[in-house]
Amino acid sequence: MQRRVTNTMLILRNIKREGNTISADYYPEGEAEFGHIEIDSISGEIVFLQKAPIYMHSPFATHARYELMRLSNLKK
Repeated sequence: MQRRVTNTMLILRNIKREGNTISADYYPEGEAEFGHIEIDSISGEIVFLQKAPIYMHSPFATHARYELMRLSNLKK
């Protein structure tokens, strides 16, 4: 019997878009503790960032920013 192993790097939830701002809660490694990020969808600049407490020194916020930019470009 083979067992399938999946790794969850980042989960985005509560994705919202208001004008040029897109925001989401991000869950590193599928953990319960999360961070929140808001970016300007035109410039890609971070407008607000609250890092996930247990991952303060990790690149997860950067990954969340990248994914929000990718999502914002899907329906332009």
